[in-house]
Amino acid sequence: MRTFVIRSITRLSLIALIALSGSTLIPKNTWAQDASFECGTVDAQMKARYYSLYYEDYRNENWPSSINNLRWIIACAPEYPRNDDRNYERLARVYRGLAETTDDAAMTRVYLDSALQVYDTAVSLLSEAGVEADPFDWTFEKGRFIQS
Repeated sequence: MRTFVIRSITRLSLIALIALSGSTLIPKNTWAQDASFECGTVDAQMKARYYSLYYEDYRNENWPSSINNLRWIIACAPEYPRNDDRNYERLARVYRGLAETTDDAAMTRVYLDSALQVYDTAVSLLSEAGVEADPFDWTFEKGRFIQS
């Protein structure tokens, strides 16, 4: 009986880890299709609200609280507010912050991998959104991220 309970707990832990890691590794184009990030018609007030919510938490280094509003911005208004790549830069920083604050080694790897994915996909996703991003700068920043 004891072995069964331990295996059940291990299975539940594995399922929880897979569920958490899946939610952090979703690329931008999949977020846009997710019901929780249904953009529809996005007006300036909605952009400002989500930006303000994520930015306050970002400035206060409240990474877990900032991630959902930042994901909405990435999915629905990646260029907001100044038509540049700052939101993707901040997304990578949030993932790094999450990795630094978690005690779980597996989640640390998930968050760091998510940050690397941001560095790998930012230029192409930003160009799809009509935002210029310098591939050299992103490659350089990825190298600095890997070194740290």
